[in-house]
Amino acid sequence: MLSRIIRPAAYAWIVSDDRVLLCRLCEPHNKGLWTIPGGGLEFGENLEEGCRREVREETGFGVRLYDLLCVDSICDEVNPISASLEAKRLFDYSMAPAPAQMYSLRIIYLASVTDGTLTNERDGSTDCAEWVQLSEATQYPLVDLAAKVLRVWKQRTGLPDIEQEDSDADCTARIQRSLDSTSGSHT
Repeated sequence: MLSRIIRPAAYAWIVSDDRVLLCRLCEPHNKGLWTIPGGGLEFGENLEEGCRREVREETGFGVRLYDLLCVDSICDEVNPISASLEAKRLFDYSMAPAPAQMYSLRIIYLASVTDGTLTNERDGSTDCAEWVQLSEATQYPLVDLAAKVLRVWKQRTGLPDIEQEDSDADCTARIQRSLDSTSGSHT
């Protein structure tokens, strides 16, 4: 029987002046993909505290969480060879011997920046935080969660939905452009 892991996580959807805050992932299995700030909670950590901690670690910003945007979940078998990219991104292999089943419950808050300076995370799961025009967000190689939250935001605000339909070659090219860009040029 496969081990079962439950992973609660909290994320922040931060929009300011028609821009959304995204973070570029840097671990080997997801390098160059973009997500929203947030991540897994530490054992016993409050959802809101965990979300604020993750945002601070990944972006340098303190935030105020002011509403719940949506809740999402993913359930997948996880092992280093056959897991989906999203499940590999979320699973900490030290938690249980692979293969395992992982159920991740993801809470996404609406948030606003209260303090801090945009700073890239060091020695973490992301290497770049960037404000991205909402109209250009689908041009970035987004992880499934970020793409879902962007669709929810567009539905909630009445913005037109721009589908991201790429060939594998288009997606690979976007990831390479993302990796080639320098973090110093991101404002």
